[in-house]
Amino acid sequence: MMNSDLLLCEQQLEEYREQLQDVNSDLKKNRNALKIIDLGGEIQSEVSFLICPTCHQHIEDSLLPNSIQEIPMDINENIQYLESKKKMIEKYIEGQVLKCSSLRKNIDSTRLDLANLRSQIRSIKKDLTEDNRLPSISEIEYRLNLKKKIELFNRKISEFNELKDKLRDLSKEYTKLVHQKKSVAANSYSINDINKIKDLESFFKAALTDFEYESKPISTIRISTDDYLPLTQLETGEKYNIRFDSSASDFIRCLWAYYIALMQTSLKDNGNHPYLLMFDEPKQQDMSEDGFRTFMRKLSEFTSEQILVFASFENKEESFLSTTEGLTYNLIHIKEKLIKPLADN
Repeated sequence: MMNSDLLLCEQQLEEYREQLQDVNSDLKKNRNALKIIDLGGEIQSEVSFLICPTCHQHIEDSLLPNSIQEIPMDINENIQYLESKKKMIEKYIEGQVLKCSSLRKNIDSTRLDLANLRSQIRSIKKDLTEDNRLPSISEIEYRLNLKKKIELFNRKISEFNELKDKLRDLSKEYTKLVHQKKSVAANSYSINDINKIKDLESFFKAALTDFEYESKPISTIRISTDDYLPLTQLETGEKYNIRFDSSASDFIRCLWAYYIALMQTSLKDNGNHPYLLMFDEPKQQDMSEDGFRTFMRKLSEFTSEQILVFASFENKEESFLSTTEGLTYNLIHIKEKLIKPLADN
């Protein structure tokens, strides 16, 4: 059974390798074709611009019949597709190699167990026919095998202890570096820096309150002086990143609050913020319309800064109207797809 599994695994691996060869061949052909087109672009000829020199009509770079309306991929798209396919097949091959290797190890282990069992059976058979006054062959073999196993386990324990000692040394070195980093950071902040961090924390917590963040008490939230990211503090004094203990919707609220707080802090303390915020579909994780409206109202308070919100409003006109009611904004309504094939000249 295991041999047949290994055979199937190796056959699948060979198929993947053949597919990879085909993809590499197609990739090479397309790259060569692209190189020819690029070189031909330097020649002032209508053909090099895909225009017929006789009728001056556009020349399609596809062999598909004109009756087929689908637009085929151009050479650049083909190359991108083939490169993605190549990476995918390489991942398949990598996984298949590991699978075959695991099967081989299992087969070798099973064969070794079978050999040991056969050896024990032979020894027991000999014991049944040998003089009882002589030492048992099976007992001798058992003791020898047991001794080998003990030696193997002792060797592995010794190797494990060596690795554990190395890991302990690395842990001590890491702890030392962390303390040094904290010491440097604590001594390098000016009074102005400390005030900026306090302002960031204050604005962030105020925004969380406005957005009705509920996963942790707002009073336990701090801004780290190491990486300036929000932390939550336990009663024991332990601190960890707020994202690890926030619900999916509350984590979205954290992102909103943090980006807004950064701009507010920069405005107050004359920071280096570009005063540009861009949000792409910020309403996620089934966020309520009331929560999203609060977010939009918060953004509308920035009257001199550039705020861009790319949102579909679930493709519902009523959702857009209820969310933006009473807000000052400039609407750019995009009715068609922005990314589409270029029109023929």
